[in-house]
Amino acid sequence: MLKPVFKVIEKHGLVVEGDKIFVALSGGKDSAASLYCLKKYVDEKGFDAEITGLHVRVYEKSNAFEVIKSQCDLLEIDLVTVDAFKELDVKKAAARSHRPVCSVCGIVKRYFMNKAALEHGASKLATGHNADDFIAFFFKNFLNQEYEWISKFKPVVKGSGNLITRIRPLFFITGEEALSIVRKSGLPVLEGYQCPALEGKVPTDKWKETVKLIESRHRGFKKAMIKSIYKTSSYYPESKETLKSCVKCGMPTNTEVCAFCRLKNYEH
Repeated sequence: MLKPVFKVIEKHGLVVEGDKIFVALSGGKDSAASLYCLKKYVDEKGFDAEITGLHVRVYEKSNAFEVIKSQCDLLEIDLVTVDAFKELDVKKAAARSHRPVCSVCGIVKRYFMNKAALEHGASKLATGHNADDFIAFFFKNFLNQEYEWISKFKPVVKGSGNLITRIRPLFFITGEEALSIVRKSGLPVLEGYQCPALEGKVPTDKWKETVKLIESRHRGFKKAMIKSIYKTSSYYPESKETLKSCVKCGMPTNTEVCAFCRLKNYEH
C-alpha cells in the first residue's frame, strides 16, 4: 500500500532534499498514515529531510494528545504542540459569531497550523486529507459554485509569502486504504473520539455517505473520480484575490483582519 503513496510523493515532488516538513496530527487514522508514509519515504530513500509532528489542541480536555505522542515516539520524531484553547474558546466564539462550531474549529486549526509551521522554519505542511475527503469537497463546492476551491484540489498547493506550502500524500488514497496502512504500521490511533464541542453527538458527513453508497454500487468509482478531479482542477479559475498580512497578527488573509482575529473579537 506504500507504493502508490510513494509514487505520488515522487511524481509531485512532495519531498525534496533539505525539506523540513510539519505533519498535522489529530490522532486519527488519516493523519497517522500521512505521518508514517512520509517518515518511511524519507528513511528508505535516504533523503536529507526532517519530519516533525504538529498537534493543535483546540480543546483543553481531549484524549488525542497521548495517542499522538505515542505515534511520534514510535517513529522517533519530534512533536510540536500548540495550545490554541489558551488563545480562543471555540464554543464561545461560535455562539457569539453565530457560526457552526465545526467551522470555527476549522479556522482555528488552519490558523495555528500555518503559524506554527512558519515560526519553526518548516518548508511544508502535510495533512491527512485523502481521496474520500476531496471527492466530498468537490461535490459540495461544485454545487455551491465555489469553483476557486476546486482549483486547489491537488497533491501540492504552493504557498506564497506567509502562507506555507501544503502537501497531501494521501490524495489518491481512499479512507479504507489509509486505515490499512495504519494497521500494518502498528501505530496507535484514536478510537471512538468524541469532540468536546458536540456534547456526545456523532457528526455525519452526508456527502461521504453518498460517495460510499455510490462506491458500493459502482466499484472503482472513488479511484476514477479522484483522478478526474485532479486532471480537471487546473481548468477551474484560481482566486484573483491577493493575500496580504492581517493588520493585527500578520498572518495571511484576503481582508484587512483575518478570520481568526475576527473570531477573537467575538469571544470577548
